[in-house]
Amino acid sequence: MKQIKILCKKLVRVFTTNVGLKLIALVIAILAWLLVMVENDPYVDKTIKNVSVNIINEDYFQQSMKIGSVESGDRVTIVVHGPRSEVSSLNSTDFTVTANFRDLNADTNAVPINVAIAASSQATAANVTIKKQTPSVMKISLEDMVSKKFTINVNTSGEAASGSYVSETIVSPNIITVMGSQADIDQIKKVAVDVNVSGASESFSGDYVPKLYNEYGEIKNTSSYMKIVDSNDAEKEISSAKVDVNVLATKQIFILVSVQGSPATGYECVDEQHLPTEVTIAGTKEDLDDIIALTIPFDISNTNQTVVEQTFNIQDYLNKQYADKDSEGNIIAAKYICIDENQTVSAQATLEKLESRRITVLTSTIDKRNLEEGYSLNFKEATVNVMVYAIKDVIDTIKASDLNLYVDADGLGEGSYEMTIKCDPAIDLTMNEVTIEAVIN
Repeated sequence: MKQIKILCKKLVRVFTTNVGLKLIALVIAILAWLLVMVENDPYVDKTIKNVSVNIINEDYFQQSMKIGSVESGDRVTIVVHGPRSEVSSLNSTDFTVTANFRDLNADTNAVPINVAIAASSQATAANVTIKKQTPSVMKISLEDMVSKKFTINVNTSGEAASGSYVSETIVSPNIITVMGSQADIDQIKKVAVDVNVSGASESFSGDYVPKLYNEYGEIKNTSSYMKIVDSNDAEKEISSAKVDVNVLATKQIFILVSVQGSPATGYECVDEQHLPTEVTIAGTKEDLDDIIALTIPFDISNTNQTVVEQTFNIQDYLNKQYADKDSEGNIIAAKYICIDENQTVSAQATLEKLESRRITVLTSTIDKRNLEEGYSLNFKEATVNVMVYAIKDVIDTIKASDLNLYVDADGLGEGSYEMTIKCDPAIDLTMNEVTIEAVIN
């Protein structure tokens, strides 16, 4: 116990003897320590360039149908001051740089740029200070927001499954409104959605994002204030459009051409050719079961040319013969669609000019058809001359009896008449129109 008391007295003497000198020594020691620390981790400046400014409330001006475009100040240069150990590793991600459009100075069209050390940064605000930033404001230009309506087109890619055909695409909404600056709107040439139909064998639907296109292609970098809205409600933004894709089955059918009408007197159709003879059409499987061929009429009435050519639109005749129509004959919906690379049929009729020959016929040999019972019919002339036409090999062999001439007295009573002599030939020939005077008693 005595030794402990002696030790305590010595300790008291150490701290109470020459107190002033001891305090001076302590201060010198602290200063020496600080000097060593400064020399080992000095305070330095560091410049960090090209730091992006994050805009807050970017759509603020749109409430008054204005657009705020950044003229300058979208990037800043920051000078920081602090211990080398903390400052040396700093980069743009260590700072929060913002400009709030709500803080716009209407007189200067400038928005203050606020720079702060990010919460995620390793640097501490107590040690590191932001010494300088350039620029200190973001310059804004204001312009009116404009709008324009566009039809949404559908861009299809890929091929449908074999034996299938994409007949139509229906998009809803089909009209939208694009809002933005005048310059942004002016560059838009079309609005479209992209739909891949690869391997499709039946109809399907889907939601697709509308894309804006200029004359060079898709506009990749659109302004953040540009937006697509409902054409009837500007408050309703459109992020997608529904597309219904109608897929039909396909079938190959024959094309037939039917020559109709009589050519001019003295001509006969001897041949007809047309191409193509088969085409591919699309329709529902049920409707395709009902069609094998399409017959197209080829009218050569009163033609006096040796070669007659005509082109027919296949879809027109599919619609005329098969499409659903209203009471006035207007097409409601096409039943079949021609999807062939050949959309038309080219037809050619070959006519031959016939040889002619005058034949004298006894009128007593002319048959009197449909004459009322109890009446007699007499011709004023004993003979009549008729002109017949036939091919060269036949013309010289024709006899009067081959013509089978007759007159039709149906409905005629007593009196004098000029009657047309008709021909019912036993061989291939034609005859010009001939009249004869007759008396019915």
